[in-house]
Amino acid sequence: MEFQAPTIQNKKNPKARVSAIGAVLLVAAVFLAMVDGYEKYALWTFGASVLIFLVGVVLAKADLTDIEVSNTIRLAVNSEGIRIGSKFFPMGRVQNIEFRIEGYAGMYMPDLAIVSTDSDGTGNFLRFEYEGQLEKCRFYLHNPQHVQQLGMLFRSFQQQMIPFVSNLK
Repeated sequence: MEFQAPTIQNKKNPKARVSAIGAVLLVAAVFLAMVDGYEKYALWTFGASVLIFLVGVVLAKADLTDIEVSNTIRLAVNSEGIRIGSKFFPMGRVQNIEFRIEGYAGMYMPDLAIVSTDSDGTGNFLRFEYEGQLEKCRFYLHNPQHVQQLGMLFRSFQQQMIPFVSNLK
């Protein structure tokens, strides 16, 4: 059994940093408003922060996310080893395999927050040690069937006595 999934990569969008500066200024404006005598500065800082944030959103074309699903780098895991893109890690030298699964895209995520949301499928992690080095990979789960494939991989690992840890029950 082999499990395959697209990986999650960091995305560089320097124009989105402009909006981050606006957000930092907004926090500064809130703190200035709490200090006696600085209310006037807080108002100006608040106005500037909103303007800078909006300019950043326009410059970044409303794409403020810092991650993306890779079209080229894939994760493949089977009893022979782990492949991330072009790197292959033979199972005999891999230790401490740990899967952390948040959920698949569109899965309802009830949590302790005021508003429950749906998962975007990108909060899934694989961590392991290869020759003493920690390797990490984020991956994308499309749908419930994709999670079932991962479950079949776990069953295969258990049958072959390959040690691993997962938060799935």
